[in-house]
Amino acid sequence: MIGGYIQNYALMIAGRVIFGLGGESLQVAQCTIVSVWFRGQELNFAMGLTLSISQLGSVVNGWILPSLFEDYGLGAALLVGFIVCLIAFLAAYLLCYLDRRADGYSVEDRINEEDKFNIRDIRYFGFSFWMLALTNWFIYMSVFPYIQNVSKLLIDKYNFDDRHAAILFGVPYIVSAVISPIFGLVGDKCGKRVQLIMASNLILILAFFISMVLPGCPDEGTCYYEFAPLLFVGIGYAIYLAVFWGSIPLTVEKQSVGTAFGICQSF
Repeated sequence: MIGGYIQNYALMIAGRVIFGLGGESLQVAQCTIVSVWFRGQELNFAMGLTLSISQLGSVVNGWILPSLFEDYGLGAALLVGFIVCLIAFLAAYLLCYLDRRADGYSVEDRINEEDKFNIRDIRYFGFSFWMLALTNWFIYMSVFPYIQNVSKLLIDKYNFDDRHAAILFGVPYIVSAVISPIFGLVGDKCGKRVQLIMASNLILILAFFISMVLPGCPDEGTCYYEFAPLLFVGIGYAIYLAVFWGSIPLTVEKQSVGTAFGICQSF
């Protein structure tokens, strides 16, 4: 934020590195805590609900921050992110309090030598886990670049202005936020996790193919052709999120769940 205010690129990069250390660790810790609190036929729904909240955050970000950037500059836009991170810190502190109170004793007390993770345990991670990690790699390397570049696509190919492009940019996140808990519940009640992951992949392939072949918009007016791929990306991404993260604890031993989440996050 300070780098944004004083227009110092090196300082902004340093902040970005620190943000990455916190943000990626947050995702791993969050998934691990949810997998401890919710088990069996609750896990996918809990994961889907948790992830839907983060998707809503991305929507709000896409709607509000471009306007703040245009009206007040980069520092003001990053100030909002700084405030949100402070709120998240307070929420994390409250989470630690609730977690310890629920257990009735400290984390150190409940971890014995048998429960502690050993780096050698990775060799026991089975084929199913590594296939999950590989799907994670391919899904994120296709979905994220598409979402990050779709605003430019809407502006250059379909004649939207910056603000309207920022609103449409949030369509996949809105769809994902709404239906991720639903498909999480389906995964809990019906199983079929592998089939749901396959279905999400097929939907995403369809979305990217449609986006590739759609014609551009004439010079005058705006065209909403890209709304269909955005909708399909949201559906496919939501199904994948709802099922994938809840499947990881099923493929590794209990003491290795946090490390398994970390490996998938690094993928």
